[in-house]
Amino acid sequence: MVGEARRLIRRHTPLLLVLGAAALAVVLRAPWFSTPLGNDEAGLTFVSAHAHGGGPFEYGSTFIDRPPLLLGIFHLAGELGGTAAVRTFGAMAVGLLVFLVALVARELGGTRAAVGAAFIAAVLGSSPALTSVLTPAELLAVLPSTASVLALLVGRRLVGGRSLACFALAGSLAVAALLVKQSFGDALLAGAVCLGLGLYLAGSDRGGWLRSAAAYGAGVCVAVLGLELWEQLYGVPDGTASYALLGFRLDGLGVLSSSLGAVIDRMVERLLIPALASGLVAVAIVAGFGLRQLSGARVVQGTIAAWALGGGAAVLLGGSYWSHYLIELVPVLAVAAGVAVSTAPKRLVQVAAAVLAVFALSGPSLAPALGESTHAAGEARDIGSYVSGRSRPDDSIYVLYSEPNVIYYSGLKTPFPYAWSLMVRAVPGAQHELRALLESRARPTWIVGWESPSSYGLDASERTADLLTRHYRRVASVCGRPILLREDVHRPGAAPLPTACG
Repeated sequence: MVGEARRLIRRHTPLLLVLGAAALAVVLRAPWFSTPLGNDEAGLTFVSAHAHGGGPFEYGSTFIDRPPLLLGIFHLAGELGGTAAVRTFGAMAVGLLVFLVALVARELGGTRAAVGAAFIAAVLGSSPALTSVLTPAELLAVLPSTASVLALLVGRRLVGGRSLACFALAGSLAVAALLVKQSFGDALLAGAVCLGLGLYLAGSDRGGWLRSAAAYGAGVCVAVLGLELWEQLYGVPDGTASYALLGFRLDGLGVLSSSLGAVIDRMVERLLIPALASGLVAVAIVAGFGLRQLSGARVVQGTIAAWALGGGAAVLLGGSYWSHYLIELVPVLAVAAGVAVSTAPKRLVQVAAAVLAVFALSGPSLAPALGESTHAAGEARDIGSYVSGRSRPDDSIYVLYSEPNVIYYSGLKTPFPYAWSLMVRAVPGAQHELRALLESRARPTWIVGWESPSSYGLDASERTADLLTRHYRRVASVCGRPILLREDVHRPGAAPLPTACG
């Protein structure tokens, strides 16, 4: 009986280790489970809760430059419990990521590669330096992206209808990744390279690769038709989706790239330093050796290389350069590094495991930016709660010029459609629209001065500041941020200049 149990455990050891890696990923992110929602998390939850209530934009009266699958996920999280559900979705996502990465690595290098890749994905997928301990859009988008590449690799070794089904699934999943985060074209590029190289190197089997390409294209078309159907069902105004997902990104890049020095500073502070602190750079070096080991299978090597290049291009073209952009590179680097480790001597594997453990345990001390972010999120929650406790249900709020998590925690609606600062800076006419609102009877009941009117070089004419002075009075300073109330409105508890935080 004991011998049988040992044989059973030995047989399932790789699976148990992958399960252990998934559990490790959840444990590593546990200290951040109850932290307040950040800008994007709360903003997405807020916008999704009020989507399709009528209005000129893709999701109704509030503008946001995010695809519908992402909004759908956050809408579900909001319905299920807000902060706890958002964090739970993040934990579920990293657990699924560990399994998907392990499966891809097993396709390329066997069970040893799968186990190594799983632990690398677990540490990077719950890295404070990459802010992947929260629930950024990238952590959700890597799931369909990685699954698409997995379907490509499985489809390549199968035959007949099962192979075609895998390629069709790969095409649909590649588009699904774009519908979670529009920068995730890495899987689509991997699919194009896989099929292109397959056709080029096929020889007498070109017909099989043509059928695979047709299946992949059919999968892409199904996903695109699904998007079109969604737009029709929800009455999305013509052109709004294309501007939100593409046009605004170009406008935003124009604003963000106006100063080369600022671009370089952002890249160093928000990409290079987090990449070093998280261990991503070290993993990338090891991954290079893993990619070389695939040289005997040119289609596979090209597919993985395209996957990596697509992710790298998306990170570099992001503009704002937040550390969570780097999550897009986690699956491919973990897979390639797992392949490299699978054939390394035992001593080198032990050294690699020790280094990975150091990055896992020292993560919080190497991520000061995350501490600043969670502190700001706590302030946003306190400010929103302050306003919520003194407002009426029909009140409205605007936060100058950013922090949509304040809006979320206030529980109020906002009459201004642009809740992120880049929108006010990049959308043509947004500043004029804000001033017109402040002059109208529909102006917000409450205004939170998270930033000054002159931030980002805005309000050079001081017109916005003048309107605030004319139509609002300061009633509180919460966490050092001024809280303004309309001059013609009185709310119990909004006494002159109380100070509160926490």
